[in-house]
Amino acid sequence: MIWLVFSFFVAALCYSSAGFGGGSSYAAILAWKGVEPGTIRQLSLLCNVVVVSIGGLAGWRFIRRDLILPLLVGALPLVYLTAQWQLSGPVFSMILASALLISGIILLTEIPEAQELRQVGRIQLSFLGAMFGALAGLTGIGGGIYLAPALYFMRAARAHEIASVVTCFILVNSVLGLLVLSGERGWDGVAQFGWLPIVVACGGILGSSLLRGYFHELSIRRVTSLLVLFVALRLFLTI
Repeated sequence: MIWLVFSFFVAALCYSSAGFGGGSSYAAILAWKGVEPGTIRQLSLLCNVVVVSIGGLAGWRFIRRDLILPLLVGALPLVYLTAQWQLSGPVFSMILASALLISGIILLTEIPEAQELRQVGRIQLSFLGAMFGALAGLTGIGGGIYLAPALYFMRAARAHEIASVVTCFILVNSVLGLLVLSGERGWDGVAQFGWLPIVVACGGILGSSLLRGYFHELSIRRVTSLLVLFVALRLFLTI
């Protein structure tokens, strides 16, 4: 119990200091503890919403509508659909392990900011949104961990613009997924972990207000990659 509180607090502290939510870490920690799949999805999305709402929207004025709108058009129907799926333990473990494996590899990959931007089509953005929205609904990971590198690779925007777009994407996906899951399942499974949102709120407040920029994003990415890769391997071995 103490380990769970500490790990969630540290994850929220570090991620909020860099303007992120930390959904992949929450899902990985809960999966490591053997928590039931539906509860993992709800708790990860709920903690995502709490942390991103506290510190992640400071750059809302940098959100580019030409990027976020097509992304959400593609994502929201898939979030709504996949959040309703009732997954068995082995199926969920396979999906989450695969998602975490990809996340860990992405986190270890350094993509420099583009010097010259290019126009990205709405269809491409909607397709990306659909893919990452489906993963958000299935796993409880908001999708930002996949979206940010994709936008960098596509040279779609500057770093601060990508950060704002990704934050908005995570928040909207997480809120919708949480509402759908809660409507299907209620809050009984989450009730026993009801203190975790309070823990991440404390970490989020401290990280976003006092430690903003203290934790280097690259360091967070590397530490997180070790965690998610370890949990991915553990899940693959137990399926």
